[in-house]
Amino acid sequence: MKFWTRPTANYLKLNTDGVFLPNFSFGGAAGVIRDSHSQFQACFAARQASISSPEHIELVAMQKGLHLVNALQLRSVTIESDCLMAVQAVNALACDLSPLAALVHVIRSLVNRPKIFCIPHGRIGLASKVFDQLQEGLRHAAAILTTWLGRKNLSIRASWES
Repeated sequence: MKFWTRPTANYLKLNTDGVFLPNFSFGGAAGVIRDSHSQFQACFAARQASISSPEHIELVAMQKGLHLVNALQLRSVTIESDCLMAVQAVNALACDLSPLAALVHVIRSLVNRPKIFCIPHGRIGLASKVFDQLQEGLRHAAAILTTWLGRKNLSIRASWES
């Protein structure tokens, strides 16, 4: 069994993952950002329509994660994905002529600060671990919002509704 590894000191780590079922035209993308002390920083989860392949949703997850990194103005971020093909497409020096080239180009343009690192392909159970981290992150966010807003019984729920 493999475990999440901490980023280098003073770095953050964004773990992204995507879920795709060939019988449906949508997928799910999620990510969790933690610091070098394993402390939750931020997370996202989204339903995405018009998904064509597992690589497609993995690239969408990277893109959404990088948008979150940029929106939060984070620096020194390492990004991990369990999709070797997506990581290779983003890191490739050659021009991408695949059907996902436009998405790869957008991701490359967002990666001017962080560097994409790859988790070896076939890492079993990473999707479950990322979604467990996401769920824990949402609970943490709800606790912070409850304190900040001074409300009781505040709940945050994830939904697949558009």
